[in-house]
Amino acid sequence: MTEDIKINEELFSEIEKLKSELTENVIKIGRLRIEISLYEKDLHLMNLQLQNLCDEAEKIRTTEIDLKKKLDEEYGPCEYNFETGTVRKIQS
Repeated sequence: MTEDIKINEELFSEIEKLKSELTENVIKIGRLRIEISLYEKDLHLMNLQLQNLCDEAEKIRTTEIDLKKKLDEEYGPCEYNFETGTVRKIQS
Protein backbone atom coordinates (compact mmCIF):
# COMPACT_ATOMS: atom_id res chain seq x y z
CA MET A 1 0.00 0.00 0.00
CA THR A 2 1.29 3.43 -0.83
CA GLU A 3 1.56 6.26 1.61
CA ASP A 4 -0.67 9.35 1.38
CA ILE A 5 1.22 12.52 0.57
CA LYS A 6 -0.09 15.73 2.04
CA ILE A 7 -0.75 18.54 -0.48
CA ASN A 8 1.19 21.67 0.36
CA GLU A 9 -0.79 24.27 2.32
CA GLU A 10 -0.81 26.90 -0.43
CA LEU A 11 -2.31 24.55 -3.03
CA PHE A 12 -4.72 23.05 -0.51
CA SER A 13 -5.86 26.55 0.44
CA GLU A 14 -6.51 27.36 -3.24
CA ILE A 15 -8.49 24.13 -3.61
CA GLU A 16 -10.60 24.96 -0.54
CA LYS A 17 -11.19 28.49 -1.81
CA LEU A 18 -12.25 27.15 -5.20
CA LYS A 19 -14.64 24.63 -3.58
CA SER A 20 -16.14 27.44 -1.52
CA GLU A 21 -16.54 29.69 -4.58
CA LEU A 22 -18.16 26.85 -6.52
CA THR A 23 -20.58 26.09 -3.70
CA GLU A 24 -21.50 29.77 -3.37
CA ASN A 25 -21.97 30.04 -7.13
CA VAL A 26 -24.23 26.97 -7.28
CA ILE A 27 -26.33 28.36 -4.42
CA LYS A 28 -26.67 31.72 -6.20
CA ILE A 29 -27.68 29.98 -9.43
CA GLY A 30 -30.31 27.97 -7.55
CA ARG A 31 -31.73 31.06 -5.84
CA LEU A 32 -31.84 32.95 -9.12
CA ARG A 33 -33.63 30.07 -10.84
CA ILE A 34 -36.22 30.03 -8.05
CA GLU A 35 -36.70 33.81 -8.42
CA ILE A 36 -37.08 33.44 -12.18
CA SER A 37 -39.66 30.71 -11.66
CA LEU A 38 -41.64 32.92 -9.29
CA TYR A 39 -41.45 35.89 -11.67
CA GLU A 40 -42.60 33.67 -14.54
CA LYS A 41 -45.61 32.57 -12.49
CA ASP A 42 -46.36 36.20 -11.61
CA LEU A 43 -46.02 37.18 -15.27
CA HIS A 44 -48.37 34.37 -16.27
CA LEU A 45 -50.96 35.56 -13.74
CA MET A 46 -50.58 39.16 -14.93
CA ASN A 47 -51.05 38.06 -18.54
CA LEU A 48 -54.23 36.22 -17.54
CA GLN A 49 -55.50 39.35 -15.77
CA LEU A 50 -54.62 41.47 -18.79
CA GLN A 51 -56.45 39.08 -21.11
CA ASN A 52 -59.51 39.14 -18.84
CA LEU A 53 -59.48 42.95 -18.82
CA CYS A 54 -59.14 43.05 -22.61
CA ASP A 55 -62.05 40.60 -22.95
CA GLU A 56 -64.09 42.78 -20.61
CA ALA A 57 -63.19 45.89 -22.63
CA GLU A 58 -64.40 44.14 -25.78
CA LYS A 59 -67.72 43.31 -24.10
CA ILE A 60 -68.06 46.91 -22.97
CA ARG A 61 -67.34 48.10 -26.52
CA THR A 62 -69.99 45.73 -27.90
CA THR A 63 -72.52 47.00 -25.34
CA GLU A 64 -71.60 50.57 -26.28
CA ILE A 65 -72.24 49.86 -29.97
CA ASP A 66 -75.58 48.22 -29.17
CA LEU A 67 -76.60 51.18 -27.00
CA LYS A 68 -75.65 53.63 -29.76
CA LYS A 69 -77.86 51.68 -32.18
CA LYS A 70 -80.78 51.87 -29.73
CA LEU A 71 -80.28 55.63 -29.32
CA ASP A 72 -80.08 56.12 -33.09
CA GLU A 73 -83.27 54.07 -33.58
CA GLU A 74 -85.15 56.11 -31.00
CA TYR A 75 -83.80 59.62 -31.67
CA GLY A 76 -82.24 59.47 -35.13
CA PRO A 77 -78.87 61.03 -35.89
CA CYS A 78 -78.03 63.15 -32.86
CA GLU A 79 -75.23 64.48 -30.77
CA TYR A 80 -75.41 62.92 -27.36
CA ASN A 81 -74.53 64.62 -24.09
CA PHE A 82 -74.19 61.84 -21.56
CA GLU A 83 -73.34 64.31 -18.80
CA THR A 84 -76.79 65.87 -18.96
CA GLY A 85 -78.70 62.99 -20.54
CA THR A 86 -79.78 65.08 -23.54
CA VAL A 87 -79.62 64.74 -27.30
CA ARG A 88 -79.41 67.36 -30.01
CA LYS A 89 -80.58 66.61 -33.53
CA ILE A 90 -77.87 66.92 -36.15
CA GLN A 91 -78.81 69.48 -38.84
CA SER A 92 -78.34 68.15 -42.36
